Amino acid sequence: MQTYQTQTVEARTFGGAACWYVTYQRTDGSSIAHVFPADTLEWRAAEYGIDPTDVDTLLDIVLHEPFLADPAPDAITLYNAPTIDDARAAHLARIDAVKTEVQIVTAPAARGLRTADPFAVIRAEPLSLDAVAEKAHTVEELRADLLGQPPPQPPADNTAAAPTLAT
Repeated sequence: MQTYQTQTVEARTFGGAACWYVTYQRTDGSSIAHVFPADTLEWRAAEYGIDPTDVDTLLDIVLHEPFLADPAPDAITLYNAPTIDDARAAHLARIDAVKTEVQIVTAPAARGLRTADPFAVIRAEPLSLDAVAEKAHTVEELRADLLGQPPPQPPADNTAAAPTLAT
């Protein structure tokens, strides 16, 4: 199992986009970085119907996704699953499988005590429920198009519908 010890988590801008820049130290002592757009957690909440306040689950997904292999052609994915529940279950199963090979340590131990959580900076910024709802509507439109279904009806007040959230 490869262990990735989180070193830093910083807000940075790349190409005009707000991002999170995470650095890890691997078991062999080498360092790597994982950069992802700041709204990635909102997207995963919207895509998979995950409660936007469950930042721990969303972070777990995003931090392990770079280690996922490409899904097999017949794998259940967000855009071919019969339901969002099916897509979420399949994606979480892939994440769980990666965890058998990759361990991400989020807070280093110091003399038997845990030090500050490097992801506190991300947790301190609550996800926008409105942004998650807008993204969920976009996902519903894309899924309908790819599955050959009629597009979802926009909400009566022309704002995005709230996603169905898993608990």
